[in-house]
Amino acid sequence: MSRLVESDYARNDEFDDGTKKQFSLLGDAEFPLICTFDYLLRLIENSIRFVAPQLKLLLYKSLLNRLREQENRRRYVKINSAICTRVIDFRRFNTEYWECLSPKLKKGIPVDLAFLEIMGVIKGSVTPDRHFGPLSREDYLGKRWRLAPNFATREERDAVYDIYEWYERAKKKRGDIDQADRVIKVTKALEEFKCSRISEDNVFEQNIRRILHEIYVDEVQDQRTSEIDMLLTLVEYPRRIHFAGDTAQCISKDALFRFANAKALFYERFKDTTSSTRDLKPALKQLLHNFRSHQQILSVASLVMDLLYGGFPELVDELSPEIGDIPGPRPTLYKQMENAQKSDVQGNKFQEYGEVRVILVRDEETRDKLRTELGKAWLVLTILQSKGMEFEDVFLYNFLSTTPCSNNLGILEDLFKRRHHTGRTYSKNNIPLGEALCPGVKNLYVGVTRARNRLWILESNTCDLGPVERLFNQTASKLRPDRYAPDILEILRERDIPVLELHKRLSTGRTISPSRWREMGYQMIDDQQYFEALRCFGEAEFSQGMTLANAYISEEIGLTNRANRSFEVANCHLMRASELFLEAGSVAKAVQCRKEGGDLRGAAEILADNGEYEDAAWLSAEVGLFSEASKVYRRLGKHEKALAGYARGKQFKSMLNYLTKFESDIEPCCWNQYLQLFYLKEFGESDTISDEFEKRVIVLIGSREEQKMVLSRFGLANKLFEFFSTRGEYTEAYEVGVSFGLLENAIQLLSDRILPKNPNWGQGRQLDVVCQFLQAENLATDPWMRAGGGRRIHEALLAAAESIQINSFVKMWEGVNHALDRFNWNGASLTIGNLGDKQVVGYVDILATRSAYLNNESQLPLDRIERVLENLRIISAHGTIPSSVQLYCGIYKIPSQPGKYIILDWSPFSTNSKPRPPVRAVDIESLRGKILRHLLADIIPPLVSLDNVLRTAWERRAVPQHPFSLSLVSGPSLPNNITIFYNDQEQ
Repeated sequence: MSRLVESDYARNDEFDDGTKKQFSLLGDAEFPLICTFDYLLRLIENSIRFVAPQLKLLLYKSLLNRLREQENRRRYVKINSAICTRVIDFRRFNTEYWECLSPKLKKGIPVDLAFLEIMGVIKGSVTPDRHFGPLSREDYLGKRWRLAPNFATREERDAVYDIYEWYERAKKKRGDIDQADRVIKVTKALEEFKCSRISEDNVFEQNIRRILHEIYVDEVQDQRTSEIDMLLTLVEYPRRIHFAGDTAQCISKDALFRFANAKALFYERFKDTTSSTRDLKPALKQLLHNFRSHQQILSVASLVMDLLYGGFPELVDELSPEIGDIPGPRPTLYKQMENAQKSDVQGNKFQEYGEVRVILVRDEETRDKLRTELGKAWLVLTILQSKGMEFEDVFLYNFLSTTPCSNNLGILEDLFKRRHHTGRTYSKNNIPLGEALCPGVKNLYVGVTRARNRLWILESNTCDLGPVERLFNQTASKLRPDRYAPDILEILRERDIPVLELHKRLSTGRTISPSRWREMGYQMIDDQQYFEALRCFGEAEFSQGMTLANAYISEEIGLTNRANRSFEVANCHLMRASELFLEAGSVAKAVQCRKEGGDLRGAAEILADNGEYEDAAWLSAEVGLFSEASKVYRRLGKHEKALAGYARGKQFKSMLNYLTKFESDIEPCCWNQYLQLFYLKEFGESDTISDEFEKRVIVLIGSREEQKMVLSRFGLANKLFEFFSTRGEYTEAYEVGVSFGLLENAIQLLSDRILPKNPNWGQGRQLDVVCQFLQAENLATDPWMRAGGGRRIHEALLAAAESIQINSFVKMWEGVNHALDRFNWNGASLTIGNLGDKQVVGYVDILATRSAYLNNESQLPLDRIERVLENLRIISAHGTIPSSVQLYCGIYKIPSQPGKYIILDWSPFSTNSKPRPPVRAVDIESLRGKILRHLLADIIPPLVSLDNVLRTAWERRAVPQHPFSLSLVSGPSLPNNITIFYNDQEQ
């Protein structure tokens, strides 16, 4: 059974944060998988980034569709391989963001609480119900204190939300992300895969969620709500996920946790997947036996927990006290050790004990100060740094005297009294300094529980510690004698025992081995405490670890300089970091730093030099070195990826050479698809007659049907026409000409090759349409026609007049031309017999209207003008565009594609590109405005001229007239109204 164990600390050479491993490709040999949450997240991110449909699922799809689907997938997680996005943690937030924040925005808000609120509440509570977005200001302000306990007043929360909004803007500008952003992206991506209409997306999402059979999460209190929610979606059944943790140790700077919240998430996740009410209520099992610390230390820890239960019941889960199986010395409270740093502890006299003791402090400032004063003889850490670790002897330095309530330590005793004496508990509103006190007490608990043998509470300040002494040595045993013995703490003062004498009381147990120091160093690396890691590796005399720590330090300096826009300095440090990472054996980090420093080619070379050929090829392709990528893939025998590299690099001739050279090794479907891609890119943008090289490529595509399919799919009408005609398949060629608007070619082929053998072939409506568009082309391209001159019949129609149908059409147009000539040149009335075709009638109406210039003898075709103007009104009102207007504008309806049209070469809307582009169908609605403007440009001048002449004639007449009014109503694309008056008696 596959299991995942999630823990705070796991160090393995394979667990590199630059790993290219994919979650979806994990095999049975890699389970059980023991890793950090961050590493698991990286695996899933990689799967989403690089997911591609399996070829066997896409045999029926064209390469273009496949590439389009892959492009769609890239919307889920966007990759920028040239710049490695930094993940912002509290340390970076504090040093790089908080320092840049205006004091007006800070408003006295502590930096650690601000970051905790942003990451743990505002961004850490995302759910699908809110479309994976953070809390809005309104939702955050209205959130109950139990769920957002750090800030109670509306003013404080308003200030925090202002800080959050500034942080998000600054982060976006810098190109950074934080851990919450990563979780949101992954969760949202999986949901989009689930809702996708592409079946392969659905399969991928289902497979991701089925890989893990069971999950164990340790130190769950350090996970955000959104992270727990994501983990819950990775198992199918409620009994297959297990959480272990301690809410009292929830001291991280970016997480808020309670088991009650986890239970709510658990219920929401599985309520629709199980009918068992029992399964929806996870059992809470307490681990009572503590195998690290002895009972005396556990008594102190239990009392500290009582303070949390009494003062902050909403923030911790109340559990029974832990039990220690071994006895041990009493913890000691040592007061007034002001001169500790001046003692002999700096020497080597007590170095034998230096490896088993640690001084734990509240903050980094105190830590750095003590390190300077005490030197290397002591290990000094913050509480947060020590989390997850254990030591023989622990010294808590100035913990009580630096709490927010140091001037009123009696509040701690009051909390205990009220909990156990009166049964009352504090509410948020009656706890002084409540926001800061709770984290302080939690830190005290974590510090206490780091000790295995001896616990020392060292206080150098002179604050009143009396309430603390009473609490531990009198009040606790008085109120809870069943749980606490008298005198829990041994109280010592410097006047009672000098500092040097303390060392005689230190444990003389085993020292920390070099392997333990190395382990601590790697843990510090995981916690991004690189200077601490350097110290630990130094104690272990582990040169490789020291090199690794220095590499991380150089990287951090480089990233910080880059954030401050000192790019040259940043790149120097990043290059140095890359060299150190390579020396330490971390190839992936060396590559990452090269990329961050802008040396992409160098990054690929590092991978190749270290035998990581596939990663080298992948990186080369990602940064645009496609030729190099293809060469590497060729060495690996991965032909499809090699071809993809050539394709992405637009090196299509190299791709063709590769196809021909390795044809026998490439899967036929893949080979054919890439050959089609080559043909499309090399020849698909031009529809001119094929040369010999192109013809040879066409032959490689395959059978006659496959060749026909490619030419047809890419809209290469001329080439398809030639394909059939050169093979003697004249009927098919004719159909291509008619379907793709190659009308002259089709009629010439009909005349030369088809009619001689079958004079009656082709009778039908479509032939009439072809003849009409050919004749319209002849009239549109004849300069004499534009000047009102001679009108001829299209030569192709005359050559094909042996066809009865075409001959009839030619005779009809000879009569139309004769009538139009008489109308234009002789002023005769326009009289044309029954044309028998509404499209032709409307077309002739347009021809007559644009020639309607008045002279002394002309007879105006007012009925035809009225019909044209009516058509214009219909078009302007978004009605159906008349077929006669389509004919006039050269917009040809594709016979085999209803609703689709082709713009013919002679159309005023044709681009007339050279070389001839492929045929592309258009939607006639997209041409409506152009049609209106073109038609108006042709008919408005004669109508305006006619209107002016008639108005002048009207004004000269003295007798009353009865004018005939003809108007064109203005529309969105029409000019002002046109009114034509005439006296029908004079006409």
